[in-house]
Amino acid sequence: LLQAKESKQKAEDDLKKAYEDGFNTIANAMLDLPGVMAGLEDMMFDNTIDPGSGGGDNITWYVNQTDYQTGARDKAIRYRDDVYNAYNNARKVYEKNFDDYKATSRTADQTTIQALILQTYDTTKIIADTVKTIDNYIDFVQDDMEKHDWNIPAMVSTHQTNIGSYTSKTNSHLLNLLAIKRTIEDSKNTIVNADRSIAEKTESLAKLKAGTDTLDLQSSELTVKQRENAILDAKEKLADYYVRAPFDGVIANVDARKGNPASSASILATLITRQKLAEVSLNEVDVA
Repeated sequence: LLQAKESKQKAEDDLKKAYEDGFNTIANAMLDLPGVMAGLEDMMFDNTIDPGSGGGDNITWYVNQTDYQTGARDKAIRYRDDVYNAYNNARKVYEKNFDDYKATSRTADQTTIQALILQTYDTTKIIADTVKTIDNYIDFVQDDMEKHDWNIPAMVSTHQTNIGSYTSKTNSHLLNLLAIKRTIEDSKNTIVNADRSIAEKTESLAKLKAGTDTLDLQSSELTVKQRENAILDAKEKLADYYVRAPFDGVIANVDARKGNPASSASILATLITRQKLAEVSLNEVDVA
């Protein structure tokens, strides 16, 4: 019972530490996510690729680089719309998550911190999906430009490098948030199992203090008697599996072999007994 209580105490300490680690994991994510969101906004909605052309923001520049005669322009427009929708959704979710994070301290109750862990995980996943959507958009436009041997500005390569960095950061935070989420769940399950074990040990201890129940003792004695009878029956049956000679003697010949069938008329062996049956006088010639 003491071991079960110690196990529960350890699980409770582990759970408390898991929530502290969880808040630190959220804080680490919130250090990187603002930079990722700002970088995505500059990448798509700033005019850094060809600022002198007056062609608008980068997201528009990308779609204008595709060949409208081959149908690539229509597909690029669909990619662009996907980027708009994904980014706007990620921005809304991120701002709500960031506001909730700023309003929560590490001393908040466990329910609040766990909800913030789940919220941050979902937000990071949405941002990671947005990064992938933008990556698909840029790759498609670049492939179409390479097919026509059109000049690709160096800023496109910079965008792809930044995309790789954002992907690495979001994936790392997703793994950390998922790990702390599982640690919290495991600690909670351990506490539940410890409570169950404490209840079982407490009941067992109460039975030990109460002493042996008369009915249980009688039942156990009856069980022992039944098993003793079963042993006697088994020994009697075992004797039936042997063939024994009706008298002592020396085996002179064995007619049976292992595996042969035998009945009451079967001759299994010939024995010579030491018992004197008759005395006969013979001379040396007749003995042979």
